[in-house]
Amino acid sequence: MDNTNGRTQTSSSSARYVCPYCNLQLASRQSLHRHKQTKHPAEKKEEPTRDAIQCYECKTFSCRTMKDLIGHLNANHDHHFHIQHAELAADQDFEEWKSTLEKSSGTCFVKTYGSNKCEDHVTSYYYCNRSGTYSAKGTGKRALKSQGSSKISGKCCAFLCSTTTKDTGRVTVEYCVDHVHGTKRGHLKMSDRLRSLIVGKLSNGVDSKVVLDEIRDNLSKLDGRDKLVTHKDILNIKTQYNISAANRDSNDSKSTRIWVEDLRSQDYDPILILKEQGTEQFGLQKDQFLLGIQTEFQRDVMLEFGTSAVCIDSTHKTTQYDFLVTTLAIVDDYGEAIPVAWLISDREDETTLIPFLEALKNRVGEMKCQIFMSDLANNFYNAWCIVFPRPAQRLYCNWHIKKNWNRNVQSKVKGEKAQKEVTGLLEILLYEPDEGKFRKSLTEVLTRLEQLAPDFQKYFVTSYVVEDKIKLWATCFRRGAIVNTNMYVEALNRVLKDVYFKRRQNRRVDELLVVLLKIARDKGHERFIKLEKGKVTHKINDNRKRHQPGVALVEKVEVVNEGRVWSVPSSVDGEFYMVNKERESCNCKIKCNNCNVCLHMFSCACLDYLIHYVACKHVHAVKVYCDASERTQQEDVIECSESDDETADVAQVEDENNNDYYTDKVIGVALLFICR
Repeated sequence: MDNTNGRTQTSSSSARYVCPYCNLQLASRQSLHRHKQTKHPAEKKEEPTRDAIQCYECKTFSCRTMKDLIGHLNANHDHHFHIQHAELAADQDFEEWKSTLEKSSGTCFVKTYGSNKCEDHVTSYYYCNRSGTYSAKGTGKRALKSQGSSKISGKCCAFLCSTTTKDTGRVTVEYCVDHVHGTKRGHLKMSDRLRSLIVGKLSNGVDSKVVLDEIRDNLSKLDGRDKLVTHKDILNIKTQYNISAANRDSNDSKSTRIWVEDLRSQDYDPILILKEQGTEQFGLQKDQFLLGIQTEFQRDVMLEFGTSAVCIDSTHKTTQYDFLVTTLAIVDDYGEAIPVAWLISDREDETTLIPFLEALKNRVGEMKCQIFMSDLANNFYNAWCIVFPRPAQRLYCNWHIKKNWNRNVQSKVKGEKAQKEVTGLLEILLYEPDEGKFRKSLTEVLTRLEQLAPDFQKYFVTSYVVEDKIKLWATCFRRGAIVNTNMYVEALNRVLKDVYFKRRQNRRVDELLVVLLKIARDKGHERFIKLEKGKVTHKINDNRKRHQPGVALVEKVEVVNEGRVWSVPSSVDGEFYMVNKERESCNCKIKCNNCNVCLHMFSCACLDYLIHYVACKHVHAVKVYCDASERTQQEDVIECSESDDETADVAQVEDENNNDYYTDKVIGVALLFICR
């Protein structure tokens, strides 16, 4: 491309300057200027002046000074712009005067380049902030703000020229506050005073929303652009001045490394593993990134509850690099999820997960969990089985199952009526609580699917039936499972994004690291409060809600096996459910405050117990029935004991009466003998 100034844009880091007349390449702009003057003087004279000021309205007139531009506008465009003068005693007076002038005229003067320094004075030039042409710096992903650019694609005639005498310090000012454009507050800049106030508060740890509230409480004291401050403005200032406890360095990679070094120097090192991009470690690719975290509290909780169930899942969009955060969670004795480890990585395949799990194993040792819950992919499960002992039971997340089924029904089954029928058949299979009925229904459903949608039937058999895969998703095989979906981890991911990131896109890894450490800290504090004060969690509340419906079924409870099995009818369809006694007592916290029953003491065949894993109304009915029976037996024993005591008392009285009779008779005989 031809360029009058002679500069060409190349991909090289060092710019090349090319003469537009002979194509000679030169190393600098100064060399190009000398070359034009010596080799092409005639062409050089015809070039337009680089600093020429063009008229904003007619676009044909250009000049060298602002005075000439103002004269042209007054003479040719019917304007009445005036150049004014002022004198001030010192630079400090000038700054105060300039600030007052900007407020009164609605102008923002900016200094585009440095001052001209001479032997006896210094001259500074200020121009309207709206002068210039907008030039996009990004890639075009972001749309321009609604008010548009502040630049007018031309030169505004408002200016300010200050000359400071070195000997006396006096400042002479020549200025014009008239504009060729309209004045809008939205295109002005925030005052330095307010900006400094915001920076100070943010640096002292005041929350950005609190800062905004304080500004709006004093809105009457503000002028111009300061009245239009938004939360986004405060966040921009926070980013501009790098005000963040997480940002140890402007470079995200360096800041993260500093954080890791500090954490590793603590008494307990919460960093499980770190592999930076550009390094070759753990047999991974050079461009891969791994950062594993587990605090001391998380380790202790995993050792205490990790043998019951482990849930694992990943979430994305946590940094600008689209890194994934993989969360490993357990369920505590209150029925709440606690994250026990995190992995920040650029991918989630087996080769990436294995080094993380091996580092985790070094902290917690060999740990065999009863239930492993993940999505339908095999990467999490396979990596876990390579490092840890194989879990007793693997379960698919019900939410992921239904999502996959619905997606494949839409693509492989034709017709809305057929799609509804297939969805209904799958729902029947998913929630059938009896294994015998499930296997019979499975055969019938597969036959029907072959008639309705052969493609879907083939997909369903391959993905969910062969190799005994039915045990991974069917409800009848989930009796006693404390987890049914991966919503525990999903809830933790929502807390991360909605509560801690406040629904804003996080950009940096160091900030993500600090937030994860805060979550672990807060979970540890919540655990401490629960142990000291107790807590009515969601599980406990669900348990209590089912007590009253259970009381209504007590009279219908029938004993099948004394002290072991009971039969309770459904309150809806009359079907009978078998309730089995699993243990005499339990020390968990998920108990009903009325009958003191928990979900571990009994098991039931109803869907409520199997799906939600909670003490259903049938369990409550049996517990109330057993308590009543026990009280009745105790009362009978007491009555029998009291009856025996009364009988013994009567016999004792009779014996005493008989003894008195015989004693009196002996005494009488003795007296008679003496008298004789």
